[in-house]
Amino acid sequence: MKKILRDSNGYLPPIDVICQHTTTGNIIPLRVRIKDEDGESNIYPVKQYKGLPSLDGLPLGRDLEVFECVIPVRNMQRRIIIYFNRQDGIWRLYGASE
Repeated sequence: MKKILRDSNGYLPPIDVICQHTTTGNIIPLRVRIKDEDGESNIYPVKQYKGLPSLDGLPLGRDLEVFECVIPVRNMQRRIIIYFNRQDGIWRLYGASE
């Protein structure tokens, strides 16, 4: 995975996520599409995921769903953290392992 550039405010950009919404209201991330520093979109299947109750030690409100996911990148398993903001309906990448 090439370096992912932050915007002028230091935030990582929005990403596309294909997910499943269960009948109980849970979200299951299935695939993520992330643009690299060259602007090229790469699609990665989510091999594992778990919901996180907090982000950097801060409790989450009802509007955020945060997931730690494992995706295959160049024959290696990388961990990423993504979150969904229910207010604006946008998925964002929070962080990625190097």
